[in-house]
Amino acid sequence: MIAAVAQYLQIKVETAIMRGWETTRVQKRVIQQVVAELPEQVDVDALIERLHLLDKIEAGEQQLERGEGITHAAAKERLAQWLR
Repeated sequence: MIAAVAQYLQIKVETAIMRGWETTRVQKRVIQQVVAELPEQVDVDALIERLHLLDKIEAGEQQLERGEGITHAAAKERLAQWLR
């Protein structure tokens, strides 16, 4: 299972680099924590989705640290425009 996750993450990073996307690296301790919290029987797809979610959260936090985010009010305004 760990090998499948590692392979997925490697493919994800390689694809992102080829496309010029910004990537984050999931720290080994995060993967170990996620695996430690899993039940004995686990769906590998669910595990990969969880790691993907944590990766996206980390990327968003890094964007906010760089000042690339928008305010809550601005996000609500954008959403209102999309829903018109």
